[in-house]
Amino acid sequence: AYLELHIEQGPQLERANCTIGAVTHIVGRSTMRVIFNGQAGHSGTTALDKRRDAVQGAALFILKAHQFVHDTYPDGIFNCGNVTVKPGLFNVIPEQATLTIECRHVEEQILAEMEGAIEMLAQRCADEYQLSMGVRRTVHMPAAHMAEPCIAAVEHASALVGTVSKRLVSYAGHDAQMLAQYTPTGMIFVPSLGGVSQNPREFTRWEDVVTGANVLLQAMLELAFASTSL
Repeated sequence: AYLELHIEQGPQLERANCTIGAVTHIVGRSTMRVIFNGQAGHSGTTALDKRRDAVQGAALFILKAHQFVHDTYPDGIFNCGNVTVKPGLFNVIPEQATLTIECRHVEEQILAEMEGAIEMLAQRCADEYQLSMGVRRTVHMPAAHMAEPCIAAVEHASALVGTVSKRLVSYAGHDAQMLAQYTPTGMIFVPSLGGVSQNPREFTRWEDVVTGANVLLQAMLELAFASTSL
């Protein structure tokens, strides 16, 4: 089996006043490139009804996609973190807007459904501004379920060292996500203050780190000496 100890990178444990997270699922992630194609023109002399502005289509799509995922997939995540515009001049109507977007969900089937729905939404936004549009998935990391014996071992270990554990889902990717395809896998989270991570303000109390290490040790021992195989 494989066990991984990590900071939570989120606020769930801190909100619950809990020291140990026993991870049950790790979110699946898909990265897609969406390209809106229009027609360049002079921003001052091209009539409004003749414009094919790629950025307007892209902007509409970003707003609608955020709202759509929020309303339709409450456990899902949508993000657009990069927009590249051509020709990129202040007085020229944009002829192309390229977006890098990401979708996340803990269930692989629902993630695939989200991707299809978002692609259809992009097409409708393109149609509204008389644009052509293309979508290509560039990265996909399947959702992973942690093995129940590993989850139980983390919970037992938490009780053994005298701390409280909470089952939760990881919305960030981890090595355990890849290892879960090959071996029974579990994850242990310790709190991130304020839910902050990958930031200079990231901080986890040393006593929580020590507790997490002791839970990792006891869970490893339980799995190593278990009389039944995983």
